[in-house]
Amino acid sequence: MVSLSLLSIYYCSCLLCHHMTSNHHFHPATNHLSTQCSHYLLQYRYEDLETLRESPTGKVLPVIANDFVLYAYQLFKAKSSGADAIKLHASILPPTEISYMAKIARKINLEVVVVVSTMPQLMEVLGSVPELNTLSISNRNMRLWKIAPGKALRILSDPDVRAVLTTRRLAGADGSGINVMLEGLSTPEEMVAAREDPLVDGVFLAEELVPSRLSVAEAVQSLLGSE
Repeated sequence: MVSLSLLSIYYCSCLLCHHMTSNHHFHPATNHLSTQCSHYLLQYRYEDLETLRESPTGKVLPVIANDFVLYAYQLFKAKSSGADAIKLHASILPPTEISYMAKIARKINLEVVVVVSTMPQLMEVLGSVPELNTLSISNRNMRLWKIAPGKALRILSDPDVRAVLTTRRLAGADGSGINVMLEGLSTPEEMVAAREDPLVDGVFLAEELVPSRLSVAEAVQSLLGSE
């Protein structure tokens, strides 16, 4: 697991990623890049993955495809476009489908990040998806598609959730444990709480950085607070 003195940073916005790769504005804690791939809903494309791969920065980072995955062919599309991992959303896929797609993804060397936004989703995924290696708890209200500050931390603070996560982290899929991510955090207080929680390995940052007048690296640092 990563050191919690500084959380791993994963950028999740296509616009944000292009801005960083063209201007060399990576925060030093950045471990991955992620881009939206939903063309119909968000006007992004899988070709954006290829653009990130071709960035001239010289800093090569793994790329995560973030799509509303409903069909297995989307896994192959993501992989062929250069993705190293893909997000599967428990808000639109039942655990049986997540497990099925995780098996396919493993065969094509594509990592899976399972995103949950409610406590029932989290508990169901933990209990029914043995292939789970990376879990992301979202602050987002998926029905309204809006950030609900504090939501992810409230889910994580539940005693039953913490007990199950602790058990799975000690004996995850293939004995490798589970990485736990948070996404949609928008305040320094949330970042501090995440950094101090021994169950949290990193965060996904996205549109909460875009309105800032600071550079991306400076905006990240303002969320992280002083080290």
